[in-house]
Order: sequence, then structure tokens, then C-alpha cells
Amino acid sequence: RVHAFPPPGTPPGVYVSATRLTPRRDLQQSGARAITHDDLRWMRCDWKTINLVGSVLARQAAVDAGAFEAIMHRDGVVTEGASSTIFAVIDGVLRTHPLGHRILPSVTRKVVLTCAAERKLTVREDAVTLDELRRADEVFLCGTANDVTPLVVVDGKPVGSGVPGPITNALGDALNARLRSHR
Repeated sequence: RVHAFPPPGTPPGVYVSATRLTPRRDLQQSGARAITHDDLRWMRCDWKTINLVGSVLARQAAVDAGAFEAIMHRDGVVTEGASSTIFAVIDGVLRTHPLGHRILPSVTRKVVLTCAAERKLTVREDAVTLDELRRADEVFLCGTANDVTPLVVVDGKPVGSGVPGPITNALGDALNARLRSHR
């Protein structure tokens, strides 16, 4: 294997494959299942690269367990989903991992945080521990392919009352309204 840059003048090669992104509206209404999974990725998760093997392994573990997403964690701290940002509502406070080298700075995350601010929700961008995740009132994921999707079961146990919560629903509606206004 050669890891150095190619010599100047080397013609670039580009291969593209595209499929239509269709968020699962059924899961946005009823909620989805997730598992927790060790975060196997390298320490520069804030760089958008094609090195997705850690995320692929986590997502496949979720699929194998009958879940929609894997919530990755490192040292007892939730980082993000295999292909999404994770939010939790704990004691009325909306929380998500702060920006830094452990998560990808998602555009959808930024818009959801803007929607939360517009609704005057209390938001803290700080690490959520696995213990806090397990006792959260609401948990949801967001991302380009999934908009806002409530997580109602994590590791086989219900989140809160086991149905999508009011903050999750409000932010999902706000994001969908914003997306419709830009189409």
C-alpha cells in the first residue's frame, strides 16, 4: 500500500453512487429502537472522511439486534449515532455532545439546536453519560437521512414512557417545517 500523495499531474478518479434519501416517516411517528455500542472510530470524528468502518460495524450490530441505530459511546460517554447525532432530554434539559474531535459537526444538529433556541428550550451541549441516557425522559436522533427520529427503546428498555415525547415531537415538527419552507 502506498499512502503518500500521488505525483503532480496525476488525473483524479471519481466514482459516484447515489440513492434517494427517504426518511422513515413511520419511525418519526412511532419511534425507533436503538442499541448502545462501543465507539470504535479513530479520534478525529470531526473530519468527514470515507473511513466509516467503525460506524458500519456499529450500524450492522444494530440491524442484527433488530434496532434502527447504534448509539456509540466511549469511556461511558455517549458520542453520537452510527449515522446520526444523539440528543437526550434529561430533567427538562435538551442535551447533546459538544462539538469537538469526538463528533461530526452535523448541519442537521445545528438546525435542531436553532429550532430549540427559537422555542426557548434549555439546551446544554455537554456529554451525556450512559447512565444519564438510560434514565432520560426522551432520546432522539437527527441527521440528513432521518430528520428527527424519536428513540423509544434503547438496549431493550423503554425510554421515558416508551412513546415519542413532547420536546422530540416539537423539534421534529419544527425541522420538518423548516425543510418544507426550503423546497
